[in-house]
Amino acid sequence: MTRPLLTLLTLSLAACAVEAPLPGAEPATATAPLVVDQGGQMQGGQMQGGQMQGGQMQGELLGGESGSREVPLAHAYEGMTLEGSALESVRIEHGALVAERTVVLHGKSPSPNSSLTTRETLRGVQLAGAELQAYTGAGAALRHRIAEVVPEAGDADTFLYRLEQQNADGTWSTWCAADAAGTALALPVAAVFDEGGNRHESTTRFTFGCTSGAIAKCYRWGYKPWLPHPASATVMRELHWACTRMARADYCGDGTPHTRDGTLINLWDTLSAPGPIQQHGEPMAGMLFEAGWSPRGAVCLSKQRWLTLSPDVAAACPERLIAPGLATGEATVCENPTEAQAFSADVQLFNESQLNAL
Repeated sequence: MTRPLLTLLTLSLAACAVEAPLPGAEPATATAPLVVDQGGQMQGGQMQGGQMQGGQMQGELLGGESGSREVPLAHAYEGMTLEGSALESVRIEHGALVAERTVVLHGKSPSPNSSLTTRETLRGVQLAGAELQAYTGAGAALRHRIAEVVPEAGDADTFLYRLEQQNADGTWSTWCAADAAGTALALPVAAVFDEGGNRHESTTRFTFGCTSGAIAKCYRWGYKPWLPHPASATVMRELHWACTRMARADYCGDGTPHTRDGTLINLWDTLSAPGPIQQHGEPMAGMLFEAGWSPRGAVCLSKQRWLTLSPDVAAACPERLIAPGLATGEATVCENPTEAQAFSADVQLFNESQLNAL
């Protein structure tokens, strides 16, 4: 399979990206199984929403399509304006883009020939209409704007953004491909992902993940990387990252998806209290255990999943995954979470799947 182009929309910020937990915030636990379709897209593809059963089709990209344009992996943003005023201290706070600007208060100074200034913080819908100057890796300048900001339903910490890119003729076109609900929106994550699907913390950049792709899907399924957890400050970041591997069937953890259209998966985690976020529930008819997942990819696969996969999967990462029946080494086979955790004790994300033959 040819590795797809990853269209990650990343931004350079004037200040550190903020991922401090909200006081009292904790993961929201779903009580019903979450049954979804796997997808190849990391930043865009198809998405029906978080805590609901349903289906999404598989795709080919990590972060989302940007229309039919082939674009560089990352865009570095070196300026953001709103209504002609420069914005400063641009950052991500949880699931929202936040910025500040200086406001001149005319007539407020005791001196008739001077004015006072104040700092104004803008968040969420207040940033609709903001424009961002982008530069490709080759130095070409692009222009993006936030055409619309929509609060995420039932989530006061997250906003969805309709992004547009300026064309050569001065017109604007939508950046994200539409998801399964017909919307072409994105949410911000305070990290960047490379073409191998690896997450990188950054104080100067962040990623807009289209709701049609794995970054936003996993966020909306409840794996919000900024959420606090008593175990460690990185638990939720790692769960979100592992989820992006699972959502794309990126077994080797090298950025290559091994998805197949129409493959439903049932996902769950064993996150300690206040988790889990997604519960396993009753076994789903027609589904069998597939894998345990970490930020590095699958730590093991069931025998039935191995039988449906091309030999190219094991050949791509022989240091990590060994198919059953091979003469060398111990096969990385697991049939349940306990067996998966024997390969890696920190694995907390698992899935069952329909086993479509390749």
